[in-house]
Amino acid sequence: MNFVNEIDGVKKTIIENAQLMRSFENKVGNVEYRDKLKKFNDEIETMRLELGETLIGLKTRQKRLDTMLDKAANECQTLEEFEAKYLEFQQTEGKKRMSIKLCTEFKDFKQELMNNPSASNANANDIDAEVIEQDDNAICSMYDPWTKDLMLNPVRNIKCGHNYDRASVMAVIKDRLNVRCPIVGCASKTYVQPNHLVPNEALQERIRVYKAQQDDDEDDN
Repeated sequence: MNFVNEIDGVKKTIIENAQLMRSFENKVGNVEYRDKLKKFNDEIETMRLELGETLIGLKTRQKRLDTMLDKAANECQTLEEFEAKYLEFQQTEGKKRMSIKLCTEFKDFKQELMNNPSASNANANDIDAEVIEQDDNAICSMYDPWTKDLMLNPVRNIKCGHNYDRASVMAVIKDRLNVRCPIVGCASKTYVQPNHLVPNEALQERIRVYKAQQDDDEDDN
């Protein structure tokens, strides 16, 4: 069992333990003890959420580390080149901050922990931990805001910094002159124009790596 699968196993154990403890609340006849048990469950729930956030963060970092190792191995011919390239990747990775609480996996974990999986927050607007990176406090998603699909040809809006798939945004603004950035909370009031869109090569590379990793995971299964 690899590290990522072990983390998933720990998450499952935390959820099962929480649900078991909650189930006892309605089985305790003594009101005083039932209230104490409920208070205990409420207090420890916060700790479980923090632990889940940490575990998902570790899982995401490990996946990125595996990707970096594979990339360095493919690009280097000698051990010295590999060490230098890996150090470069590590330094780049160290500057990035993850918003784990925004990702689908954490939201699903939270709902299951609260024994309410049917109310999962996972929807088309959620972002996977693997595809959210926060550089200089700017959240960068790999998914197009209109189609909700993984972008194939990402372009950045120079007026606000948000990204769209070129085919998607061009189809939307083709016959409309009053289209603003669709990202919720975007402060830009400028209508999106073709000359505002520039290729985001860095994001395209991350998408390429992510897709390759997903294909590898499917092959392993």
